Amino acid sequence: MKPDDKNIQWVEPPRLGLLGKSYLLLFLQGLTTTFRHLFRRKLTVQSPEARHEIVDPLGYRGVHRLNRDEQGRVKCVACFLCATACPAHCIDIVAAESPWPDRQKYPQVFNIDELRCIFAACARRPVRSRRSS
Repeated sequence: MKPDDKNIQWVEPPRLGLLGKSYLLLFLQGLTTTFRHLFRRKLTVQSPEARHEIVDPLGYRGVHRLNRDEQGRVKCVACFLCATACPAHCIDIVAAESPWPDRQKYPQVFNIDELRCIFAACARRPVRSRRSS
């Protein structure tokens, strides 16, 4: 594509006023956030003597597990979406033919390297979206 092509639409950058050029508004927003956190109640836990309270158990990202259905079978169908989405590449899955008629495969081996894991919760999102569709 050449710069003088008719299909290219050139967009002019917006003109900034004095306030936009000086970054004063952004500086004040940053200071406001800093002071808001400075005077908030601190959440220091003397671990391991005192156990911390999990405020939002649904959003807690510290436990890995494979969910099971009513019959005790693993719900995972070894689609490799979680292993693909994991930014730390710490999930290893070995798929095998499923002995059950309601799915094609299941994870024969499902390993999560806890030392590499960054608890990003990126592996949960594709699995949830696949289940809802």
